[in-house]
Amino acid sequence: MRELLKQTPTMPVMVIAERIGWDRGLTILRERARELRPAYLPVDPGLADGL
Repeated sequence: MRELLKQTPTMPVMVIAERIGWDRGLTILRERARELRPAYLPVDPGLADGL
């Protein structure tokens, strides 16, 4: 999942599940994506200047 988020941070969880062969419920995968995704998203320029 980390590698996929590194390549495309906004990739939907359903697509991640398909690519990694996830065959269980999506709740756990969604929670993990919610935890990891912020580390891979670009910095918002409006927030970067300390406003």
